[in-house]
Amino acid sequence: MNTRIATNAEIKAILQLGSSSDALIDIYNDVATGLLCEILGVQDIAAHTVTDERVSVMSNYELILNEFPVNLSPAPTLKDTLSQSISGYSFKKEGMNRRTLRCFDSGGTYPSPLPYSEVLVTYNAGYTIQDTLKVLLQPAADSTITVKIAGVSTTYTFKASGATGDQINIGATVNDTAANIATKFSGTVDTDTVTLPLGSTVALGTAAATSLQITSATLPPLFKIMVALIAGGAMAEKDKASGISSYSIGGKSVTFRNDEEATAVQTAIKNYLPSFKKVKIIAA
Repeated sequence: MNTRIATNAEIKAILQLGSSSDALIDIYNDVATGLLCEILGVQDIAAHTVTDERVSVMSNYELILNEFPVNLSPAPTLKDTLSQSISGYSFKKEGMNRRTLRCFDSGGTYPSPLPYSEVLVTYNAGYTIQDTLKVLLQPAADSTITVKIAGVSTTYTFKASGATGDQINIGATVNDTAANIATKFSGTVDTDTVTLPLGSTVALGTAAATSLQITSATLPPLFKIMVALIAGGAMAEKDKASGISSYSIGGKSVTFRNDEEATAVQTAIKNYLPSFKKVKIIAA
């Protein structure tokens, strides 16, 4: 799993790097993200659906899931181990734990025990890690949006026809306009919705919010910092800089620049782990 969840600009800012190689950051960014996913035991950081995950029922009320954070809309569904549907339950997240659900009655008022030792749970989890732009109505001619790529912002203007340079043609339909936007930024399009490439962000300029709807990335800053610190440690090792410290995180070897960076990751990572799972960082 090598989904990039922190941009080069973010890593440079967090690590206070100046002229470090972008190519080197790219490599270690993917490695660090994959390592962090392996430590946390997750399949994917991006939003996705988990189908029929076998989960033990803890203390009659709790379900500790593998993926996180759980999205309660649409609501998770349950089956028994014979794949028969279980109804009459609603769910709430347990405090700061991003993986644990508590079972309530259908009205969400009273805790409601599950009379099973194991159940199959289908749910949505993960973060929005790429900005999306949904074309609700045709944008007005000469209205603008701003797209930031690798820290550089550029304003693009919608045109009725003949678009060149930093301009985008308004299509015959909203789907056509979405396709034109996707082509401009090398993004992907699904009918009327454009997903920007990783590392890109979009903001409305003079275009109306009633025409264009933006969904921004929701990945927590702490998560990006963890990736950046791991990537930074690997870069420091590659450059043979002084003051390198090696650590073992969840049985995986990681190199940080100093103890403070390792402690920062250890503190942040605990919020994403099930309560019964321990992560230790020790000197190698």
